[in-house]
This record gives sequence, structure tokens and C-alpha cells, in this order.
Amino acid sequence: MGKNKKSNIEILDPNFNQIIIVDSMEEWQVYNWVLELYELGVIKSYEYQPTEFQLTPKYTFVPAFNNSKKKSKTLLQPHIYTADFKLIFDEQYGELLSKYFKISNEMIQDEVITLYLDIKGTFQKNGGARTFSINQKLVFEKYGVYVQKTVPQDLFAVLGVPVRCLRGYKGKKSKIYLNCNLVQTIFK
Repeated sequence: MGKNKKSNIEILDPNFNQIIIVDSMEEWQVYNWVLELYELGVIKSYEYQPTEFQLTPKYTFVPAFNNSKKKSKTLLQPHIYTADFKLIFDEQYGELLSKYFKISNEMIQDEVITLYLDIKGTFQKNGGARTFSINQKLVFEKYGVYVQKTVPQDLFAVLGVPVRCLRGYKGKKSKIYLNCNLVQTIFK
């Protein structure tokens, strides 16, 4: 199910009764955060890798030379972007959520807040932050949707760590989030 075919990080989603394959350890951490907030009623619904945003279409051209059949060829492939999460929060938690997320009035409708997240680690190789920044701007320009860059360590420091992340993916005790409050404490 993940975009990155190299990784094989699984999480059981009890709400959909299925195993989800996520792309990174950071996505696994945020998915656990989402599950805990859903159980608490803070998140009303969620999607992992929601519907993609088509940012540019495919462009073709007919070569002027060496093309006796006048057959068209691809000039540029389409550019598509998929956020990692689409989360629907209960509006009553807006003030608390705004301690980490940028929330505008356009994100609030019918007493819910809709946020799109792109999960990033603290280190991004190959200029991932630059690519994300361009995609973020194009999605906002074309669709009016702001995709929030989300780093789990920063998020958990402000809005709490899920209990499951106190132990790593393989169950070993983790020291990364020892100084963070639990999600249950923040959203009581």
C-alpha cells in the first residue's frame, strides 16, 4: 500500500481491520498517533495516502523530423503528489491543535478541521525538503489545500506521544520520547 516499495513496515489498523504497509518509521509513528487520537474521539476520520493531487498533466508532441508516421511522443510525464495523511479533527480541539499545525478558517467546515500531512524525518537525503516545498506550493495554488510538513519528534513534543511509540517498531524500549507527555494526557 505504501508508495515506497523498498520498505515493509506494517501496522494493524483495528478500525479497518487490515494491515497497512507504511513507507517509513516516521509514518508508522504518526499512524500510531492517529489511531490513539481516533480512539479518544479527537480524530473523526482519517485516510492514509488519500486521493492524489494531479499537479500537471502529461504533455505530448509530434516530432517535426524523423517521424514519417506523424506519431506523437511523450514530452513530459504527469506530475502527481500524494499526501501521507488526511485527518478530520473535531473542531473543539482546534486551539490545542494550533500549537503545532497551521489552521486557517478555510480548513474548518461543519464543525470539523481537515488537515493534510506529509511526514518527514529529521534528516532528509536527496533534497526531499526542497521537493516537498515545491509540491506543497503547487497543491496550494491549484487546489487551495495546505499540506502540513510534520516531523514526529516535533509533533510529539507539542501534542503528545502515543503509548505504542514508547517502544520502537520491534518492541524495544525507546528513549527518544521519554520527555514527552502522552497523547492521553494532552487530550484529556
